[in-house]
Amino acid sequence: MHKIEINNLRKVIAVQKEFSEIFPHLRIDFHLKPHQSHGENTPKMAKKTKLRIGDCRVHSHNGYLYLNEEMTVKEFKSYLTNEFGLAVEIFQKIEKGKWSKNPIYSNQLLAEINFEID
Repeated sequence: MHKIEINNLRKVIAVQKEFSEIFPHLRIDFHLKPHQSHGENTPKMAKKTKLRIGDCRVHSHNGYLYLNEEMTVKEFKSYLTNEFGLAVEIFQKIEKGKWSKNPIYSNQLLAEINFEID
């Protein structure tokens, strides 16, 4: 079991780095928070390195994100949304330095998709 601290002051890039240390062939991208409280997630993604977790969510429940290889992509995304108010996308590495253009929306285990596509 792995854990990643989630709080408003942490930089998005720090959480992405920790996630990639656990799953080196997967990337997590965060949606920016909605313009209004309890609004729909914006399709815009947090791309700037200075952005913090607080820029990506409406409610600010702090704690630890507990990860294990037996979580499915769907469970992982639901967990982040329900526990921390974060909307994310997961991308898979397709070759050295390149990532899939489409996010993964499957019931596959994180461990099953943690490989580089040839």
